[in-house]
Amino acid sequence: MTVRVIIEAAGRAGLSAEQVRQVAGGHPAVLAHLEGADARRLIVGAATALGHEPDEGAQFRASVFDPVANRGVELRGTLDRPEQARVLPSAYRPNPRPQELRAAAAILRADGRFPAGDQVLIYQPMPPLADRENPDGTTTRRPTLGLYDPAGALRHRIVAVDVAAGEVDWSPAGVSVAMHPGDCESHLPEGVESLRDRGGPDQVRLRVVDGDTELWNMIVVRPRASAPHDPGDGSGVELRQVRHRGRLVLRQAHVPILNVQYEEDGVTFRDWQNQETRFSATGADPVGWG
Repeated sequence: MTVRVIIEAAGRAGLSAEQVRQVAGGHPAVLAHLEGADARRLIVGAATALGHEPDEGAQFRASVFDPVANRGVELRGTLDRPEQARVLPSAYRPNPRPQELRAAAAILRADGRFPAGDQVLIYQPMPPLADRENPDGTTTRRPTLGLYDPAGALRHRIVAVDVAAGEVDWSPAGVSVAMHPGDCESHLPEGVESLRDRGGPDQVRLRVVDGDTELWNMIVVRPRASAPHDPGDGSGVELRQVRHRGRLVLRQAHVPILNVQYEEDGVTFRDWQNQETRFSATGADPVGWG
């Protein structure tokens, strides 16, 4: 017999990011808490349905964040009546998205202290944020950017960018600004300008069949849609509803929380695991990009 690996499209119940944006933009409680924020600038993500076997009336949870006011809310409702969702204050601060990083990079390049040269590269470093505490007790959310300058005295350094104010802090507090003069990897980091999502499905169904016998049947979720998903930092490639010869053996499997020590003084940061890196592969893509 020939063992076949079959990859099929698999739908996922929930709301798209654009649907979440529309709900948030028309919800009076969201606008009141965010002080009438422009819906176009809100950082939102898709809201997946909760539960093991969700239907059209399943519950959902979605995060909405205003990067200008530095405020966020959480929507909790059902898929069939999203406009009636409850709105709760949220302290969750999402990591910068590619669009926000590109906006921050444009501000950094326009700064008079930006080094000259075509080899200068801007990338996403750790930690992802370096917020500033204001005298009144509020905080200003500021994405960080890594600066690679092969001709500079320091090849790598980290800055913080206040996107709303258009300002660059070249010495953000709490961040090791001046990094090791050498390169920690054998290749250059990925520039923020190239961090683009080309779409494709969030998940597929994978089946392993031996002749007429189905050995394995499972859902494989790609990192960008992995749990915990918005709010959350993902858990890498995720397996759901794993069945062996028809018997459920795993409801859900994923990578645990990843804390990495980046500094010699013992400082650790929690890595996010919902970002993807492209790679080349020979063959046909049966369900679309990704």
